[in-house]
Amino acid sequence: MSIFGATVHDPFQGAAIPEMIIAIVVGLGAMVALMRRRASWAVALAAVSFALLGVIYGLTVTLREGRVGDISYHFSVLALLLITLVLLLVPKTREDLRPKA
Repeated sequence: MSIFGATVHDPFQGAAIPEMIIAIVVGLGAMVALMRRRASWAVALAAVSFALLGVIYGLTVTLREGRVGDISYHFSVLALLLITLVLLLVPKTREDLRPKA
């Protein structure tokens, strides 16, 4: 595949669509959270939970295949998502995502 004149070789193209879907869900969840609507916290929590499930599944696939780079990538993303989940579960965060009066 060629992107902006650079050639990218992805030996596991089967992950492209699931990763794109996860990215869209997380992006939309972040946009809703920044809008501070009534359901912002719930939407952000759902988006992060969805991403966690997808990354955990991707990790199980890469662990079986033993690709060190992909395993490292999945563990890094997993760590960031877990930190985000913990931050969302802190009561102060829930208050911060409430609509401003």
